Amino acid sequence: MHKEPNNIIKAFAVNQRLMRVFQFHVFGVLAAIMALSLPVAGQDEKLQDPGAIAGQVTNKATKKYLINVAISVADTPIRASTDQDGNYTIQNLKPGSYSLIFEYTGLDTERTVVQVAPGKTTSLDVEMTADVYHLETFVVSSDREGQAQAIQEQKMAVDSRYVLAADSFGNIQDGNVGELLKQLPGVMVFDSSAAVEGEGAPGELTGIQIRGAMGDQSALVTLNGNEASSASAIGSASRSFSLKGFNVDNIESLEIFKASTPAHPGNTLGGLVNFTTRSAFQQKGRRLTLDTQINFIESEWGLGSRLHSNTEPARKFYPGMTLNYSEAFFQNTAHPIGISLTLGANRSARYGVRLKAGYAGVNGELPWGQPELSDVPVAATSYQWQDEDSIYDSLRAGLTVDFKVSPHTSAYAVFGWDKQKQSDGGYRRLIATAGTVLPGSTIDRIEASEAQGVNINASVGLFRFENKNFRINPGMKHKWGDFSLNYDVFYSKSTSDRDEKRVDYYLADNSENAASRVKFVVDNIIASEGDGANLRMVSGADPADLDSWNSLTLGYKPQSVSDERYGGKIDAKKSLLFRFPLQLQSGAAYNVRDSAYERPEYRYDLTGADKLLGTPDDPRLGSFLDKNRTSSDFYYGDRMPEIAWVSPDAIWDHFLSHPDQFWGQHANNAQAVRQNSKSFKEKVTAVYFMGTWKLADLTILAGARWELTDNSSHGYVRLSEEGSSSDPSYEPDAAERAFGRWQPRSASKSYDNWLPSLHLKYEPVKNFILRGSITNDIGRPSVGNMIANASFDHQGRSIRMSNPDLVPQAGRNYDVSIEYYIKNGVVSLAGFYKDQKNRIEEVRYTVGAGMDNGFDGMYENYTVYQNINATNVKIQGVEFSFSQRLYYLPWLLKNLRLNCNYTYNESKRTQLGSPGTWLKTKDYGSPRDTANVAISYSGRRLSWRVKCNWRGSYVNEMYYWGQNTNKPTTTPYSVYRWDETLQFDLGASYSFSRTWTLYFDWRNITGEAAVRRWNYSNVMREYHRGLSNVSIGLKAGF
Repeated sequence: MHKEPNNIIKAFAVNQRLMRVFQFHVFGVLAAIMALSLPVAGQDEKLQDPGAIAGQVTNKATKKYLINVAISVADTPIRASTDQDGNYTIQNLKPGSYSLIFEYTGLDTERTVVQVAPGKTTSLDVEMTADVYHLETFVVSSDREGQAQAIQEQKMAVDSRYVLAADSFGNIQDGNVGELLKQLPGVMVFDSSAAVEGEGAPGELTGIQIRGAMGDQSALVTLNGNEASSASAIGSASRSFSLKGFNVDNIESLEIFKASTPAHPGNTLGGLVNFTTRSAFQQKGRRLTLDTQINFIESEWGLGSRLHSNTEPARKFYPGMTLNYSEAFFQNTAHPIGISLTLGANRSARYGVRLKAGYAGVNGELPWGQPELSDVPVAATSYQWQDEDSIYDSLRAGLTVDFKVSPHTSAYAVFGWDKQKQSDGGYRRLIATAGTVLPGSTIDRIEASEAQGVNINASVGLFRFENKNFRINPGMKHKWGDFSLNYDVFYSKSTSDRDEKRVDYYLADNSENAASRVKFVVDNIIASEGDGANLRMVSGADPADLDSWNSLTLGYKPQSVSDERYGGKIDAKKSLLFRFPLQLQSGAAYNVRDSAYERPEYRYDLTGADKLLGTPDDPRLGSFLDKNRTSSDFYYGDRMPEIAWVSPDAIWDHFLSHPDQFWGQHANNAQAVRQNSKSFKEKVTAVYFMGTWKLADLTILAGARWELTDNSSHGYVRLSEEGSSSDPSYEPDAAERAFGRWQPRSASKSYDNWLPSLHLKYEPVKNFILRGSITNDIGRPSVGNMIANASFDHQGRSIRMSNPDLVPQAGRNYDVSIEYYIKNGVVSLAGFYKDQKNRIEEVRYTVGAGMDNGFDGMYENYTVYQNINATNVKIQGVEFSFSQRLYYLPWLLKNLRLNCNYTYNESKRTQLGSPGTWLKTKDYGSPRDTANVAISYSGRRLSWRVKCNWRGSYVNEMYYWGQNTNKPTTTPYSVYRWDETLQFDLGASYSFSRTWTLYFDWRNITGEAAVRRWNYSNVMREYHRGLSNVSIGLKAGF
């Protein structure tokens, strides 16, 4: 068996020792800081009866309490800032008169003189405003306030982060938070173009990637600092978080940390995205908004009805409603109570299309790794047309309760529940296959005639699922002077129940009678690009007559997945009021993840009594015709003759009532049941310590985090194989024999990690900030790899294995940035370098001979597919970002805002594989360039915005390691390339009064298609297109 992981573990142990040395130096730095500060503390202690100033800062127009207001005491080095509720405190002041300066992005600077009495705290509440509010008597632009908050929090933070406030969210069609994330620098959001059917129609955003991190090691997503559960993601036994269905109604802001601190979880190899929930204590008075909208999708304008994948008609429009209510009660008492409630319900739809063209070499086999159809003569051999739709019904509720227990203590509880149900969804697919290059075929044309293997395959799938999420997060906050103590516990559970039916059937006759075979022509393959090629039948069976089709197979795949997360954390902060303030922070956390995964798959052939597929005894298919579905409502129906589509529900009903006419693929079904029955539990215990020292214009944050990870899993491994290669899959006892070959196996693993970090922030002149950081993080192996699982294919002579011995991927990150905060905006340039060790990749190697081959001498020359700690990866890049309200332009143009960003990153991999392995390398899974441009206008009544998202092309390459060499071959074995994409979104709103606003949003105006080209044993070209979505809504605010 492959022995590479042992070497990886040794290398990892050495790396751990280096990290411990680094951690020792970090604590040394902290000790030196305290030593330098102590003499100053003695001087401060000589103050007699010092006083203090405390208060709350509010935006006068919006009544919201302002976070991170920069507060300075004139002619002194004393600085302070407001907390999450807008509160601030300045302590240890000599009695006398002080001039306080309050500064916040987008608002006028406030200067106030206040008297401090001996031994007393002077109360000073401040309301900040700006000229723009006086000029625009009707509208308070939430986008303006959201942009200002984002810039202010970024400016005040010691670490490197990006903040997006809820006020700037705007309308989020179908509630997918990926629509927000894709606008941010360094962030790439994946849609479901490359996903399997049923995971979402093309264009539906499902996953996030930050600065080139890929796959399972994309961003960690937390809610109020606690890991969020995601059943739809765990369905694929991964650690990736699914953006699909994440409820953002009760979200106040989102933060992206590209360089984490010791207070953050360690599993942040790809960055951290944290969502914070609303609180009624964050504003004055009552806030009530009601948002109603209607959504449309391209090619379905109007209010009539249409047919979706189901046989029942559905409307062309999809309504939605969201209610937000927030109010603080008893504010003038010692025990105020805050209530923030959100309720939402909507129906949303996605519609997308896919095309795929297959090619083969005219003069034989294609050279491996040929990504383009250029100099190599090729001809088309297959073509696929497909459309997909999905309709979701969503119910959502969120509640946050805050209670002021005493002047020093407050309690809170956050509740959330949502249910997303796909009431209708599926796909229709038609594949025309020639099997090989035939006479008359070219790069733009398939001419299939008089050859065995020529067929047309139709496939219809129905997908229905129900996802539920529940979460509760109570906690306490204490603050006594310069010491604060916060702790909370949380529980969240996500479940996903899915029902998938798929029917495949063929229009083909592989008999020796050539006249009975289907003959067809597909042309305009290249010329049509993403509009779809044309199909013309020449002779043979009539595709409009369902009785002409045969060889029907029914697939049924139910899924039941649950993902539970629970635990708690505690954080303590102590501010030492020296000449150079020092804040010490320490905490601990305990998190548990408990996931169960059941996804069997069953396949049944419609054979009739003889139990043989493709014989005259097979039942005729005409009775299963879906009379409501025709090629006219197929997206590419005008490119082909009339096609007879079956009804999967009718096939399923027939299977339930006449099971004797179906014959199960018993052995394969049994393997699918065992192989997809898994459970996983992980416990993470963490402690951390860090200090933040403000030395004039330089701020230093240093500390370390220690995490202990224990996980256990349960799965099945296929063992005894005697006689399996000759067992007919259709024999009644084949299932029993197959179940007997799978035995339960448990696995467990424990490891710990030290993760030191250092952050520097330097402001040599006002509003000009330099940042630098060195951080360490890990990427835990995927859930699927940690569960014992192996399957053997004797006919294909291959073995697929998990690898519970994997060690975490380790990353060290170097980040620098330059930021200049201009009036109403910021311009920044950042550079990053990630050095990631023990990267997990799938390799392919051949089992050798002898008793020491890892399989006790068995399975010689079998091909093994397994993930190992295979590579070291270095990712480097730059980010540029500019955001400003163009206040210096004349007249109404001063209300324009320009936001733009550009990210460049590249990765290089060092292989740790061995001879005979396959290895993915070079820019795997990440575009080199991404950019966003947004222009918005916020006027007295009218507001509008235009957004552009561009993603450059990127190439994935896989090389082969030769059997007798320690270097990869120079020619890639396989190449995948995604072409660049460009998407435009448009939005506008008009306010009739302070209460009523009408808005309009148009997403993906051009219906941009994603194009993928790839080469394995042949060349394929794919087009994925998510159609445009439009929403019209009316919002009322009270």
